[in-house]
Amino acid sequence: MIRTQKELLVLRSKPHLKGHYLFFGAYLPSDESVDNYRTELNILDALYTHYSNYGNVIIAGDLNASCLEKDKLCSNKYKSAELIKFVKRYQLLFSGGKIKHKGPDYTFINKTSMIDYILMNDSIYRQLKSYEILSEGSVSSTSDHLPILAEIVLQHNPHKILNSFSKLPAWHKITDDQIELYKQFLHEPLQILIKKMDSDNADIDTLYNDMVTILHAAADKTVPKCGFNPFTKPYWTSGVKIAHEKERTLRKAWVIDGRPRGMHHDSYKLYKRAKHEFRNIQQAAYEQYIQQTNDDINKAAECDIRLFWKLIKRNKTVSSKIYPEIIQDDNVCNTPESIANAFMDYFSKLYQPDSDEMYDNDTRQQIELDYNKILKSCYEQNVYLPGGIIKESEVDGIIKLLKRRKASGHDKIQHEHLLYGGHTLVRCLTSLFNLVVSKGRISNGWKLGLLVPLFKGNNKPKTSPDSYRPITLLPCVLKVNFKDVYVHACCNCPSTNAQREVWWDILSDNFPVQLYCELSMYDDEILFQMLLGRKPLTIFSSIDESVQFLKLCHAHVIQCVAEYSRSLRQCY
Repeated sequence: MIRTQKELLVLRSKPHLKGHYLFFGAYLPSDESVDNYRTELNILDALYTHYSNYGNVIIAGDLNASCLEKDKLCSNKYKSAELIKFVKRYQLLFSGGKIKHKGPDYTFINKTSMIDYILMNDSIYRQLKSYEILSEGSVSSTSDHLPILAEIVLQHNPHKILNSFSKLPAWHKITDDQIELYKQFLHEPLQILIKKMDSDNADIDTLYNDMVTILHAAADKTVPKCGFNPFTKPYWTSGVKIAHEKERTLRKAWVIDGRPRGMHHDSYKLYKRAKHEFRNIQQAAYEQYIQQTNDDINKAAECDIRLFWKLIKRNKTVSSKIYPEIIQDDNVCNTPESIANAFMDYFSKLYQPDSDEMYDNDTRQQIELDYNKILKSCYEQNVYLPGGIIKESEVDGIIKLLKRRKASGHDKIQHEHLLYGGHTLVRCLTSLFNLVVSKGRISNGWKLGLLVPLFKGNNKPKTSPDSYRPITLLPCVLKVNFKDVYVHACCNCPSTNAQREVWWDILSDNFPVQLYCELSMYDDEILFQMLLGRKPLTIFSSIDESVQFLKLCHAHVIQCVAEYSRSLRQCY
């Protein structure tokens, strides 16, 4: 959209962008009349107030006044005062202030003053990539003003406010017939998608987005939906629900009948009777729940003190975990967007660049060393990934271990989407993972996560972002791919300490309870080779005994063996 108002040009961004961006090209009066300047600035003020309701507004042009202290002597101080009031009123940022620029510190050549600006709010500033004032003579121009170049990334918002009450598939209510129907709806579209992955021009982002669309479309057609109910009651059983639905149905019939009063009206009598029955059933369910809770607490107090306090905490009255106000850099944030921006600014500053004195260079060198060993292994085997391509059996095994009813990432693909997808989905994921490895890049959708600030408690101020711990919800497809690739790398390059620690966890289900003291005599490296089947267990006379020995598993013994083995070597 283009709108002209005297010396004002308004451009609106294309609607496919998330949110509108409006660019004001402005030219304010250059004469010495403060009244003329104030009149034109008031028009700009009114237009900014109006259009800022529709999106982020950027003002660019010759404003014929300066916002900088250094230009007081060479510019009209009264016009500058009016401009500064306007800038402060809307908290706009300008070059020479918070916006750092390259090039000269002036735009008007004759007086070497800064009177040309690109004004923007804090939201746009976070997307500003570069701001440069070109030197005189760098471009062919007859103007006595220097050009300004600003690069702003407008592909997407830095954050996205999601609705927690959106409808999601109710996987816990799904039946066997619905599972089979879900697989059938997936089969043909995924077959077409697999063929696209074999193409030389396959685009990972497009393929992944198509797969997400296919999964959601199949689930929408076959799986019942339900929303998150923050006011759910723990005693609300199926019997209470049936009684409540009956009471609501009869009440609607009574309302349709004109809300008559008196027991001689059938609709009124049936409604009151159903309401009485519902309250009795609800009260009985509540009393049963309280009795069961008290029994569990009493039982836990005798045998499990941690469970005892967990149950006590669960039954305490919980206030809202979302505080309505956050203070970041002396700025009060009290809207969802501003609070999200405050957390984004705070958590982004926690990143330590490599030039910082707190940067752990030793860890980086160790990671690079491990990475070079993986590359060497790939070169020796002439493969993209240690151990060769990812197999369908590996992907299927990882998917089967996914936990149900877990939170999804930003793409809203849940673990159940993969668990119930069947063999065709496993084939599709395997092809996608191998394509990711061969091309050496992941989908842009995998780089996005939902950041959830969790309050640390312990009497910390709820208004400070420092009192919150960031938890990121990643796409579940990324987690499956990461697990598969990581196991590949560890399995075929098990020589570094970091990878050994991973193997202690992976092999915990196959480690024996007995004779761990005898096994501790082995070095970690030799023990790894034994557990991987590359070296026989010498304490057994036959392979069958060795296999049977490995089948005796106990999860906690792995830590005991590791600590025992290390302690023995430290003593010597």
